[in-house]
Amino acid sequence: MASTGIDVSKAKSPAPKQPRIGSKIDQTRWRLKDDDSRHTWHYLADDESVEKWPQSYADKYFLNMPLDLPTLPEPETPLDSARNGLEFFEKLQMPSGHWACEYGGPMFLLPGIVITWYATKTPIPDAYAIEIKNYLSARANPEDGGWGLHIEGESTVFGTTLNYIVLRLIGVDPEDPLMVKARATLHKLGGALYSPHWGKFWMAVLGVVDWDIVNPVPPELWLLPDWVPFAPWRWWIHIRQVFLPMGYLYSKRWHCEETDIIRGLKEELFTQHHSTINWVNHRDSISDIDNYHPKSWLLNTANWFLAKVWNPYLRPNFIKEKAEAWVSELVDMEDANTDYANLAPVNAPMNTLVCYARDGPDAYSFKRHIERLEEFVWVKDEGLLVNGTNGVQCWDTAFLIQAVFEAGLQDDKKWRPMLMKSLHYLERQQIRENCVDQEKCYRQPRKGGWPFSNKDQGYGVSDCISEALKGIILLQKVGGFPQILEDQRIFDAIDTLLLYQNDDTQGMSSYEKRRGGEYLEMLNAAEVFGRIMIEYDYPECTTACVTAMSLFNKHWPDYRTEEVRQLIDSATAWIKTNQRPDGSWYGSWGICFTYATMFALESMASIGETYSNSKVSQRGCDFLLSKQRPDGGWSESYRACETMEYHEHPTGSLVVQTAWALIGLMEAEYSNLEPLRKGIQFIMDRQQPNGEWLQEAIEGVFNKSCMISYPNYKFTFTIRALGMFARSSLASAMSHLSQAQQGLAAADARKWDEAVDKLSAALKVSINPSWLIARSKALIGLRRFQESLDDADLAWHTAYDRNKRNLLADAHYRRAVAYFRLKQYANADACCVYSMRLIKGHPAVEKQDPAKLRTDDNGFYSVTLEEAKEEAQKDEINSTKHGDMSMALGGGANKIAQAQEWRAASTLRTQILYAMDELPSDDPARKLTTSLKPQRKDVADLSAAEKTKTEAPKTEAPKPAPVATPKPAPAAATGTPTAPLRLQEFQSNTTMSVSIFSKGVNKEKLQVHYLPSAVLLDAVIYPDGAERPFRLDLWGEIDMEGSKHTVTPNKIELSLKKKVPGKWAQLKGEAKEESPDEAAAKQQADLEFLKEARKKAMQAAEESSASTATESKGKEKETTTEPAQPAKPAGPSYPSSSKHGAKNWDNIGADEDEDDNDSNDINLFFKKLYKGATPDQQRAMMKSFLESNGTTLSTDWNDVKDRTVETKPPAGVEAKPYPK
Repeated sequence: MASTGIDVSKAKSPAPKQPRIGSKIDQTRWRLKDDDSRHTWHYLADDESVEKWPQSYADKYFLNMPLDLPTLPEPETPLDSARNGLEFFEKLQMPSGHWACEYGGPMFLLPGIVITWYATKTPIPDAYAIEIKNYLSARANPEDGGWGLHIEGESTVFGTTLNYIVLRLIGVDPEDPLMVKARATLHKLGGALYSPHWGKFWMAVLGVVDWDIVNPVPPELWLLPDWVPFAPWRWWIHIRQVFLPMGYLYSKRWHCEETDIIRGLKEELFTQHHSTINWVNHRDSISDIDNYHPKSWLLNTANWFLAKVWNPYLRPNFIKEKAEAWVSELVDMEDANTDYANLAPVNAPMNTLVCYARDGPDAYSFKRHIERLEEFVWVKDEGLLVNGTNGVQCWDTAFLIQAVFEAGLQDDKKWRPMLMKSLHYLERQQIRENCVDQEKCYRQPRKGGWPFSNKDQGYGVSDCISEALKGIILLQKVGGFPQILEDQRIFDAIDTLLLYQNDDTQGMSSYEKRRGGEYLEMLNAAEVFGRIMIEYDYPECTTACVTAMSLFNKHWPDYRTEEVRQLIDSATAWIKTNQRPDGSWYGSWGICFTYATMFALESMASIGETYSNSKVSQRGCDFLLSKQRPDGGWSESYRACETMEYHEHPTGSLVVQTAWALIGLMEAEYSNLEPLRKGIQFIMDRQQPNGEWLQEAIEGVFNKSCMISYPNYKFTFTIRALGMFARSSLASAMSHLSQAQQGLAAADARKWDEAVDKLSAALKVSINPSWLIARSKALIGLRRFQESLDDADLAWHTAYDRNKRNLLADAHYRRAVAYFRLKQYANADACCVYSMRLIKGHPAVEKQDPAKLRTDDNGFYSVTLEEAKEEAQKDEINSTKHGDMSMALGGGANKIAQAQEWRAASTLRTQILYAMDELPSDDPARKLTTSLKPQRKDVADLSAAEKTKTEAPKTEAPKPAPVATPKPAPAAATGTPTAPLRLQEFQSNTTMSVSIFSKGVNKEKLQVHYLPSAVLLDAVIYPDGAERPFRLDLWGEIDMEGSKHTVTPNKIELSLKKKVPGKWAQLKGEAKEESPDEAAAKQQADLEFLKEARKKAMQAAEESSASTATESKGKEKETTTEPAQPAKPAGPSYPSSSKHGAKNWDNIGADEDEDDNDSNDINLFFKKLYKGATPDQQRAMMKSFLESNGTTLSTDWNDVKDRTVETKPPAGVEAKPYPK
């Protein structure tokens, strides 16, 4: 099978062929090979190979290619959502039983491997070179073209230097625009001379700089006795394994052969001529932006002594050779204990160089290294990168198993094969033996442990052991799966795990028990990282160990009982001491306070301390709750890791952060439903129709300053959070609350059947006045008037019981509407009066019923329309200055709460009394039979599925003469997106960069129009799969000519040039009307786009407008049925931004039950004014009123026909545009 990869047999060729980077990559040819979780990517060169080895779902997913998966049933509950997520994630399981993923983020890993390939003359395949360029192009800072320490970081000398070098080594021309822009940024930062220590090391390996610029890495340190407080064996495993090969190469001053590219780099990377640079003087030169951990005075002193005294004058040759030999042997032991896979992709290429320099290109050691470097390489839609380890296999698999159990899905036969494969995988990956020469090479016992990635890597980690152990115990002891691991292997894991507890604090470390004090940070020479010299205590690792020990002790209570209990007690005691004053814990492996607080609260729960009985747990929960955002989510930025202070992420709420917070709260048994419900709903809303969640911000961190991706967290932790909620006592509450929310939304959308069904289901669980009021409205829409009245009556009582004054007024209003539709006009007007008096501050239950004061001795109602109009005009709510039209239109400065509701009731009174005035004084419709305090009935068990019926009215208004009914407009294809587009922005003083996440946009068809304060895109793909236009209103103004965009398979990137330099307070602003000058300046395409958008909106609005029969004045006798009322001829119409389409002003006041919130107390005035106007005057009135948001009314068509009428609100009032 022909495929492209590193050819080890050609690694010794004197001058490998330069890769071709101009070719185009066919992503359908990439394949990920799973050799029991040894991952290697292969580019299939011929069609036969492609046919024999088809792409898997996982291959396509990693490359962001269409999966063509069906849309899953829309989840109605959190458990449904968890199932959908698992349905998607299960398809990504690899053949060996684990889950693979990108583990990228750091931008200094790829350079180490590419430089090693180049320095050892290892040919770089064309496909690799092309994808490397693709990735670095995609990850270049959109503003300055540089690269940072990690993918979300700002440009640094370290990142820009090394990645510039990579591009040159794979054959990119220095005059390529990508290179020109990056080089300008590098020079602006001072040039490559200001790289940190590791950057200078890699340049010295290439021979681009002299070794004199590299601060000393003396291998002699490894000859120090073990008792020396700063001996290297005491250092953290990562730093000591890096400094081993680095010290060997430093001592040998080894560098590769000079080539034309290296000669070119000598001229391109520096701001002065290469031959004039004094290398020694720049040992300590470092850019401020790179200098995260400045060298201490002690390290500076040591470096001065080693460079100025020890190396030139005191260093004997035999000491040098002895140190090199010992370091070389330690490198060999690292290679042997990992089968040349090595700890990570920093020491792995360095060890490769040691073997190449020492053993030659034909040596097995070198060739095996080259083979295993392939396992760090990862390919995705953006290109080729290098992962932070050789994978996340065991870690992610363990979390998935736990998530399934949290959701209670382990007994579902559908998931048994998936879980069985996972169990067998973890069984194979357990480390079954200790290292060879364990004490000699300073390794801690590892037998029985699990690694982060796979068994070959060979490093046990405390939390990896713990999470894998929990997964296996759950499967074998709780889930009833076969016992693949016998008890002794479980005991081996416990024996190893007990070794990770630190003696001084009782907290748990990561790779080993701590061996030195924090004073060793004074020798931190890396400069770009913090907390790198020793092991620390971590809340995350400690919690994992505590919970694993607790689960183990439950099933094996007799094994090392005292030691297990002692670890649990002492470790949780340390977690309590590690809590910060604000209630949080600082996270070292995930971002940041949210991540660690989740784990810490889980620890507290494992010893019975929860929100109800523990101040520690209470403070942790209160911290999380204080960070919840209005949309229900949580959002923490990587900046928190750097500064050790909480920072929100600029993109807003994030799915993974939300899942972490919810898990922490639920572990603590936090019982207030609403924050949890909102968070769960946020996660459900972000889920895609096929069950997946999209990638958002970076999730992980190490050494405080470098971020790293954990893309599978968006599945494992979200499924876990949803499952925990589903199995909790809160789930049933969530179910009926969710039904209620859906019912309220349906009522707002005038979907009456759906509203009745959803609200009825919710009301079976809880009698809520708001839900009754909404159902009452929906029942009016279904013409079920008596049931609507019953709901309104009960709403009044439940609102009264809860002391909800505003809902009491709303309930009276709904009673009025129902009575009006039942033709009981006296009762209807009385309920309007009750509602209006409540709003004005009168008691809910007055001593004397105000309506009964207006009846005669026989109980007939005596109020007239003229009396009601006079009362309304004199009321302070309607008091206006002469000529102040904005006040009359409802935009005045009146501060009375529910003033709008008062006006709605006042308007309804005019309709009621207008009809009642025509009736005889003794007509039954005039009889007042209701009261201020209605009769209370039990909630009705209703369903919209019942046959819609018309209530028999007690009296009926006369019928108007029939007229022709206009034919309705054809339905327009429309709809509101089920979820908004996700945006992510970054800004500088001059540019706002915006990512609009929209999969599958056709970049050939996409039209992007730049306006002064907005961007219009026609069309984009919304999360529901629909293709629609999108308008982004901006906080500030932009330079339309200087703004641009690019389209990728997954998103649209906008680069918006700010018209005025400076920071914007936020990305979005409110929609604005363009001024005449701005409108004139727009391109014709912009105008056409806007016209088309308005046309579509009009069609959509007209389609959704419901048609309901209206009552009309007349003198015919009453009948037992209510005929449909024909519409009056429509007058001139102007396009309306109302959600119900163009309004027929001749019918104002007659459509209350269609949308009672549209009514206002100026309707009669407008009716008369409009009917008496000429056609041009009518057009002018419609246009000016709508375009000005109701603040201007003009009758001069010549004045308004060619301009946009501006909004002019009264002083102190903020203009709000009509919804677009």
